[in-house]
Amino acid sequence: MPLLGLIGYLTMTIAILDIPYFSYTVADRLTLYGAVAYAFNAAVTLTAAWLLSRWAYGVGPLAALSRYRTISRRRNYV
Repeated sequence: MPLLGLIGYLTMTIAILDIPYFSYTVADRLTLYGAVAYAFNAAVTLTAAWLLSRWAYGVGPLAALSRYRTISRRRNYV
């Protein structure tokens, strides 16, 4: 996994106080870039959901959902 390789690289750098040989393959770099892009997309989506919830309901998304949790648990919607 690219993340374990990165952790090993950082650990080795700290242990020997020098920059060791860096050998990531192109596939490892593309996987790492994809993971960073996915994390960035998740952060942007979470921020957009938070802003929309604050604008529409005046509270964050979890607080807005927790308010409707009690309503959806009632069984008299028959």
